[in-house]
Amino acid sequence: MTVPSSEDILWVPKKKKGRRTKADRLLHWLSEENPLIRQRHLRSIRATDTGQWFLKSPKLRNWVVNDGQTLFCPGVPGSGKSVVTSMVVDRLFDTFGDQTDIGIAIFYCNYHQDQKQSQLLRSLLKQLGGRLPSLPTILLDLYRDQSTRPSKEKLFDVLRSMSTSLSKVYIVIDALDELPSPTRDAFLSNILVLQSESNVNLFATSRSFSEIVSKFMGVPSLEINGTANDLIRFIDQSQRELLGSEIKESIVKVSYGMKVTSCTVQFSLARLQLQELRPETPFRAGTKLAYYNTTSKFIPECPGDFWETNFGRIQVLPKEQREAAKKVLAWLTFAKRSLKAIELWHAFGVKNGSTRYDETNALDIGEIVAICQGFVAYVGTDDIFTLVHFSARNYLQVNQHKCGLDTNETIATCCINCLSFDAFCTGFCGSDEEFESRLRMFPFCRYAAQHWGDHLDEQILSLFEQEVCSFLMDQARVAFASQTMFASGDGQLQPGYSQKVTRQITGLHLAASFGSTPVIKLLLAKGQKIAAKDSQGRTPLWCATEKDHGEAMKLLSLTDRTTFTTMVTKGEKTLARRLLEEAGPHIRGLRLRTALHIGVLHNDLDIMESALSNGVNIDSKDGDGSTPIQLAFRERKTEAVDFLLNDTADAEVTDITVDDWLQVYGFNDSHVVELSKKKAGHKMVRFLTLPQFRTEVASYSEPRSRLFMFSHCSSWQTSASLDPQRCPQDTLLEFKRSLIQEEQLYRHSMIATIPVQTNTTEEKLFTLGQKEMRIAWTMQALPDSRGKNCWTSQDHFSTLPTSSIPESGAAFFQTLIRYVMRGWLELYQSIEGHLTRCRRDILVANGREPDLIVRLLKDANTWIDLRRLLHNQVEVAQSFRLDYDKYGYEDSAIDDLAETIEEFARTIHSRIDKLDESSSTLVQLEFNLTSIREAQKSTTLNRSIKRLTWINFIFLPLIFISGLFGMNVDVLAMNPPWWWYLVFAVATLGLTLTVWIVFKRYRTLEDKVEIWFTWLVGPRKSQDIERGLLPIEDKKIK
Repeated sequence: MTVPSSEDILWVPKKKKGRRTKADRLLHWLSEENPLIRQRHLRSIRATDTGQWFLKSPKLRNWVVNDGQTLFCPGVPGSGKSVVTSMVVDRLFDTFGDQTDIGIAIFYCNYHQDQKQSQLLRSLLKQLGGRLPSLPTILLDLYRDQSTRPSKEKLFDVLRSMSTSLSKVYIVIDALDELPSPTRDAFLSNILVLQSESNVNLFATSRSFSEIVSKFMGVPSLEINGTANDLIRFIDQSQRELLGSEIKESIVKVSYGMKVTSCTVQFSLARLQLQELRPETPFRAGTKLAYYNTTSKFIPECPGDFWETNFGRIQVLPKEQREAAKKVLAWLTFAKRSLKAIELWHAFGVKNGSTRYDETNALDIGEIVAICQGFVAYVGTDDIFTLVHFSARNYLQVNQHKCGLDTNETIATCCINCLSFDAFCTGFCGSDEEFESRLRMFPFCRYAAQHWGDHLDEQILSLFEQEVCSFLMDQARVAFASQTMFASGDGQLQPGYSQKVTRQITGLHLAASFGSTPVIKLLLAKGQKIAAKDSQGRTPLWCATEKDHGEAMKLLSLTDRTTFTTMVTKGEKTLARRLLEEAGPHIRGLRLRTALHIGVLHNDLDIMESALSNGVNIDSKDGDGSTPIQLAFRERKTEAVDFLLNDTADAEVTDITVDDWLQVYGFNDSHVVELSKKKAGHKMVRFLTLPQFRTEVASYSEPRSRLFMFSHCSSWQTSASLDPQRCPQDTLLEFKRSLIQEEQLYRHSMIATIPVQTNTTEEKLFTLGQKEMRIAWTMQALPDSRGKNCWTSQDHFSTLPTSSIPESGAAFFQTLIRYVMRGWLELYQSIEGHLTRCRRDILVANGREPDLIVRLLKDANTWIDLRRLLHNQVEVAQSFRLDYDKYGYEDSAIDDLAETIEEFARTIHSRIDKLDESSSTLVQLEFNLTSIREAQKSTTLNRSIKRLTWINFIFLPLIFISGLFGMNVDVLAMNPPWWWYLVFAVATLGLTLTVWIVFKRYRTLEDKVEIWFTWLVGPRKSQDIERGLLPIEDKKIK
């Protein structure tokens, strides 16, 4: 690589034998911009011997010679800031052009160009890298990984490394005011970082905007103001090139005679006026000169007057030329970048509603320049049309309605119509040759693909909704638009460049890339999938995040459930943080997990910190009802738990039990968990053995709020200071207040016993057991913010299943009461289950099990015992509240405690009342079933007696007959024979069995027989056993 000379100004890639070297390709890949073109142009219009006052100024000399210097040069519009900048650049290259260890970078900012921070960083890398004899390894590594575009952070890291390898770096920026504010602020911040780490000198020019001037407070500044001599030399030199000799002297007289000090836009408008006086302009130069001589306004004091006059000339043109001129001015004013001549020519051939190109509307270069009356210039070196000065653009923007200019509506519809051409229905181009051929045939489609979304707002969309949908819902046209949008236009950069772009892009991806929320809403309503992925696995939300479109990110985050998780999984932290900054609270993953939940699952502390700093609620719950810290416990992410405790003040750990702490951190139940709160509200956790715990309890080095959690009561009982040690059986609640003499502290200890169901060998019996809960806390008098001593609860001890550090002693006792009430309610649920089983047993037994009534009566006695225990517990709790209030602790939670005790008494009493009702119902049910069973037995016995009566009625006569028969038989004589006895016996038994079976089978038969033979006995007079008990008067009534 050769060292650039002052003539070349910068290293510029040059083709060698039709091919580029690797260094050429790398630097061109970094940036296609070449500030050399602008530098040469400024040098060409610079008048000889002008600006010497600036080059000789001590401030400039100090900036060039010393290290780490900044020189800010503000100036009014048209005062020659860009020309002065070009002179400074020439001075730098004349001085340091052959020193390859000194970097020089130039930026000529232009409102026509869509310059972003990443583009500026890439250009800076290109210019500094081009100065080096050989490209550094870090730059080669960046070039090798071309699968994705390097992020701003990656580019800046490479830039910092490269700047430290140079002995000195000069950065020259012209027209800072023409950069977008976010880009300008970010780029200046990058340069300030470079200045703090490397030897970097910064030179910058700008209009005197307050927001820019404030950035350079405290640094040397040198205002750029054109002198009268500079202006005269400029006019003198320019008129030789532009005008004939016959008007030379008149112009010079005018320029000498005007008041230069009152002119605010000297050089720019002087040059424009000289161009207007050229003989080849539409109006005769002599006529114009006469006008200026008579009005003495060769250089107007206000640029608006100048452009007002020029636009007046457009208004008098024939209608066809006038409309064409206005269309050109609209394009050049509102286009997002400078338009090449061929692009503007082709744009005129796109008609609304047509899917084909119409060449009849095209204009050539000369016609465009002529009809625009000095507003438009053609830059042949770049083959672009541009407005001649930013003041022309300002005039047209301010007066767009007055001038009748078509705005974004015309440009947007032109872009959509162009991309909807029939020629693009074949979709993605299969080769570089096909792609470049299509671009040559339709040159405007590149601009249309890259900027259609920039011109499309909600109002325009409402007018052309069908056309936009037709384009974005057509996958083939979308494929070609995306290829045109992302493919580099330089076919010599790399073979196959047009095939290496992302594929499978949907219309929603394109809309998200532009950040067009109206289009995004429209496509979602039409059914486009929000989770659709392109060939690189990117969703529309991913594309919106890459382009930093905040509103689109918020909108898509409302329904996208995968993108953020994918970013975190792939390690794209820069994108994830950017998405969090814009849409943090809106982000949800699968199972409705927030960004904080996702950070916990990946154990990513950076993501968690970014989520909290961007408004994600630390206590938000996912679809499973888990908060982030609960999820961290479930997944055993100890680092995430530590972060949520140490770095946040509001992490809710109420539902985290001591067993959870021990399991997650790998300790056994012999340890005591210490949770402490710092002054700022942040929490930390420690795990203590019992000896360590006793040491901590005895230590009072500083006031602090701590909670010691025990997994069971056996560990509690090892310390005699935590009284009471046991609870009376008749109260189930006991408390004690003790004075720690050495420290003048009061310790309150509380033990509560909850009745629970115990497992017995006989499941049918309901037996009660006991479960203990213990708490204790220390009260200490500490000064508040006003210096007044107030009693404050410090150390807290607990076996409760909660990790929340109490705010006060009364609040701590209130928590105990709530857990006691929860225990009673759990007991009630167990009793309800027991009574349900009893009901089932009663129904199954159907009055046949006498022991059931005994069990039910025992249960009823148990409920009476529970009511008595509850009454005693409530009395002790109320007594403690009254005594605690008398101690003068001024605890704000004391009133809430009273309400909680009342709620506890009222709730549990109502539950015991229900138990009494249920037991009474079951006893009544058992009694009824037993009574029915006994009645059934009586009825059965009556029927059996009746059957026996009928059998006897039949059987006894037969026996009598057989007896008679037997008495008249001579057995010895065999008269009649003996087998007749058997016949008679079988017949008698058969008849008896038949009668029994008939009555057994037909149970109603005996009732019918009884009815048939009632005539034998006649009707019986019924007797009322109660009649004899009635008074005489009642008997008469009956």
